Amino acid sequence: MSALPLSHLHPASQSPGAFASSRAPGVAGMIAFLAGVSMLFGAALIAYAVVRSRVNWPMPALPWVFWISTFVVLMSTLLLQYAVMSARLMRGTAAHRALLAATACTYLFMGLQAPGLVMLGQMHMPFHAISPTLYFITFTIIGLHLLHVLGALVALSVVAIKSEKHHLNTGDVAHLRPLLMYSHYLSIVWVIIFCMLLVLN
Repeated sequence: MSALPLSHLHPASQSPGAFASSRAPGVAGMIAFLAGVSMLFGAALIAYAVVRSRVNWPMPALPWVFWISTFVVLMSTLLLQYAVMSARLMRGTAAHRALLAATACTYLFMGLQAPGLVMLGQMHMPFHAISPTLYFITFTIIGLHLLHVLGALVALSVVAIKSEKHHLNTGDVAHLRPLLMYSHYLSIVWVIIFCMLLVLN
């Protein structure tokens, strides 16, 4: 994931046009990046659906830990949304705490996915001989999502640490918007993956 802009701008010292243009590169770049990632996830999910439709065999239920991780990732993106709202209102302390909480939830999500993958592998091991392709695609999709979450986690950690120094009291949230978009996107993608595995299995 490309580095997100972390500089804190001061609207009072810039013209409206310059301030608006300073927002465009990060947001536009993130939109282009998410468009490409969507094609990758879309292709993987379509492949899973096609292969799963050819396997006339009931699959085991998803590990219970995935239910918890789904709740945690949704909490993370809600906290990040709250952080942006607080920063916009120049409530720097609240924004900083929300960023720290969102970062903690993202770390927890990654920590929960690890045992979830182990449990999933153990539960699906008998079906490896039936459809190794389905087995491979399932773990590929979850692995791709975790890889992108890791990128978001690095950026979120940097922003959370820097927010303590800058306090987010300027009212400018331009530097947070790409990260907010990415967080929302990854949460939606995980919910789609989770629901798809839940329904098709």
